[in-house]
Amino acid sequence: MDNKEINTKQDFIKTIASTMRFMGLKILLSGVDYSSPLPQIVAVYPDKEKYYLIEPISLECFSEESPRIYKEDEHRQVRKYCRNLFKDDCEKAAVLATVLCDLSAGVEMFTYKLVGTYELISMAKYACLAVPCALEDKTCQALNYLKLEHRTLNVLDKFTLILIDKTQTAKLPEIKKFIKFILNNR
Repeated sequence: MDNKEINTKQDFIKTIASTMRFMGLKILLSGVDYSSPLPQIVAVYPDKEKYYLIEPISLECFSEESPRIYKEDEHRQVRKYCRNLFKDDCEKAAVLATVLCDLSAGVEMFTYKLVGTYELISMAKYACLAVPCALEDKTCQALNYLKLEHRTLNVLDKFTLILIDKTQTAKLPEIKKFIKFILNNR
């Protein structure tokens, strides 16, 4: 796999979308198919009555200066918590921050009953991470820290999808709120 295709988030999103479309899957993109900024990619399986909210974590997101752990937004306390939790492992800190901040925000924001011809209201909602294959183990270790049930799926050796259980997906926003509550009341 060419690192250029997975280095930046935008390149990684293009790689994910084109690969999944090549495989015949239905892909929805933020700003094109729906208006919420997160998640940026949604994979729809109408025949299986489910859809996946995909949060891509590109190579730049795993770096020491990762925007996932240093971004100054409404989740900065949680991002700092993740940095402090994994002081010597920026990759795990980035995964944790991604799940607690970005993926949980995507789960909260994506509340569409209908997008195009897809009746999402009748389908099951799942969250998942798309990561470079080489970082699958680190990502799973970070998810184990959160005790999130998940399974992995290698997609044509281009990237790995880490699928989070449906029940766990629904709990993500609550987990983030609980951590924020704890941090605000120390």
